[in-house]
Amino acid sequence: MKKVTTPGANPIDEVVCIDFIYPFTVYIYDSNLAPIGTQQLTGDNQFSAFLGNLPINQSISISYPISTTLADG
Repeated sequence: MKKVTTPGANPIDEVVCIDFIYPFTVYIYDSNLAPIGTQQLTGDNQFSAFLGNLPINQSISISYPISTTLADG
């Protein structure tokens, strides 16, 4: 959150939105950083649900190249 917010009384109100261009693939790693799978994501709702269900002992990396567009274009 620190990287997408600005200092202030309520940093969450200042979130910089990033629009991902779908689909893209994430690689899933266990707590030892060993790869355990992949998941192709096709939209914001799916990505949000995926992140919300990701166990705390797992991490991800995004398969590149990816494209993003900031809110200001």
